[in-house]
Order: sequence, then structure tokens, then C-alpha cells
Amino acid sequence: MAAVAGVLPDGKTSVGTRVEVRHTAPTRPGRTVAADALLVGIDGRKLVFDVTVRDGDDVIATAVVERVVVNRQRFLETAG
Repeated sequence: MAAVAGVLPDGKTSVGTRVEVRHTAPTRPGRTVAADALLVGIDGRKLVFDVTVRDGDDVIATAVVERVVVNRQRFLETAG
């Protein structure tokens, strides 16, 4: 959601529909892990992101994340 915050029209949000993760290296206890998401595709309401997860300078995982843009109010009414 943070990757498209401020970009979607008022009243819209995105919800996750698919995540495919490839974990490539361990992280030692106490290390800080950070993820960067890059929007790489838009197909109608579907957004596709490439995500890189790092432990310092080392890449520890990569992922493909798919999200769909929905009406925020309608989603909150049906999700809860």
C-alpha cells in the first residue's frame, strides 16, 4: 500500500492478491531488514511490483507482489 500511497485516486486503495517470494540468504538475529518495491506493471486494476529485501547491503530475498485497486469504503464494509 505504501508504494502507491498518494498516487491512487481518492476513495481507492489496493489489496494484495498474490505474493511469490524467493528467500536467498539468511539474516542474522538483530539485523535490520528493509524492502524496496518497484511498480513494474499495470493491467487494468492489477498492479505488479518487484520487491527486493536487503539485510544491510546484501539481498536476502526477492518477491513479485500483485495487488488490485478497489473502492476503499466498499472493501472495508465487506472485509469486516
